[in-house]
Amino acid sequence: MISFIILLRLRQTYRYLQELGWLRSLVLILAIMIFLPRFAVELWMNNPYYLVAFWGFVLLNIHLQRADHTFLQSMVPQYTRLYTIEYSVLSGAFIGLFIQQQYWWGAVVLLAEVILLPYMPRFSGLLGRKNQYWWETKRLLSPLHFEWTAGIRQRFVYLCFIWFLGLFFCWYAPVAPVLSLLLGMTIPSFYILCEPKEMVEVLAKSAREFVWWKVKQVLKLFATFTAPLWIIFLVFNPHLWFVVPTVGLIVGLWLVLAVLAKYAAYDPGEQLTQNNTLMGLAIMFTFLPPFSFLINVFWVVRYYRRAVSHMENYLIA
Repeated sequence: MISFIILLRLRQTYRYLQELGWLRSLVLILAIMIFLPRFAVELWMNNPYYLVAFWGFVLLNIHLQRADHTFLQSMVPQYTRLYTIEYSVLSGAFIGLFIQQQYWWGAVVLLAEVILLPYMPRFSGLLGRKNQYWWETKRLLSPLHFEWTAGIRQRFVYLCFIWFLGLFFCWYAPVAPVLSLLLGMTIPSFYILCEPKEMVEVLAKSAREFVWWKVKQVLKLFATFTAPLWIIFLVFNPHLWFVVPTVGLIVGLWLVLAVLAKYAAYDPGEQLTQNNTLMGLAIMFTFLPPFSFLINVFWVVRYYRRAVSHMENYLIA
């Protein structure tokens, strides 16, 4: 069964690349090949154990946000072995590098995470037979922000862990910027689900008004969500005030692009999973030198025009 699931994953990857298009797939693969080694080298040069922390957090992120956990648990009796194989493949190069360079603790920590992470308990957030969440997002968020309501419910453990970790340690200068970037990488995935056409028609009279409203709301919600982290950050590190607008600009471009990409391809009730690839490229281009982040500015302008034009099919201009 495990070999069948692995082959299924390979077929899914192949079909996804076909749907994406071979030229776009080539660009994506090249960007990954440039970005990840460069980023890993920079971490290694500062401190090899920064790379351990980074990759360990990536594995934790993957594990907590798996959408196939329930399916695999019901279909594969030894699903933890499958997780171990997957995490070993993802981490093998880093573990081998630490062993070669005789950084034994780094290799041990990553190996321990690969072995223990598959057994980490997952919390569905449900209580009792009423199938209700132990907390209710509708009390905090308007139903108009259904993307955030659904996204927070699906990733509650991960987002809660990140937010409280930042709240406790954001007096330390790197924490608030890094965790804000991580949150900024997660929130665009909220915007792959398209609302019903009737909800769009209720919110605005014109396409331009609707798109601007969605853009302003995502920026406002993110600013509210991360404000406590930045307030504590500024209390302890007032001389680093310039970090706030810098991170705000970076994450703001991601969030605005996620909203615009959604409405540039809006289809009532559909999930636009292909937008995840665009956002992955946007995130990588942010950190590739020199000035490659300007590609995100170009995409924002381009997708704004496409979003307004496309939404005119559903709203009176």
